[in-house]
Amino acid sequence: MTKEQLGQLGWLRLEIEELTNRIHRIESALSGRASRIDGMSWLGARKNFAGDLAPELCDLKDQLVEIRGVAIAEYTELQAFIATIDDSQVRLIFTLRYIDGLSWHQVAWRLGGNTSDSVRMTHNRYLAKLPSETAC
Repeated sequence: MTKEQLGQLGWLRLEIEELTNRIHRIESALSGRASRIDGMSWLGARKNFAGDLAPELCDLKDQLVEIRGVAIAEYTELQAFIATIDDSQVRLIFTLRYIDGLSWHQVAWRLGGNTSDSVRMTHNRYLAKLPSETAC
């Protein structure tokens, strides 16, 4: 497992959140609850508002399903990796950071008596000890 792979779940989580927000904004516009959609001011001049948004809404929903599938696969792989960690503190660091999505500062606070640098260095030392095909 590489640092890039470990960080991927956080990016996927953010991408899912952004897509979900875009879908909600379009659905609000289509239902008449929103008078405009940020980033889509060109729609105000169109006469077929719903016709313009419906295909985009379908595309966004398809993207969301696809990205959620990728996130589930990454999450499952990450959980399997974390389960192989023998040291409970290190396992907790990886869980808080990558499963719960906490910052290094938040991880340190949750562990109590640690600094963000100390938990990050513990994390990095663990990754450095892994065989080269799984380490960063």
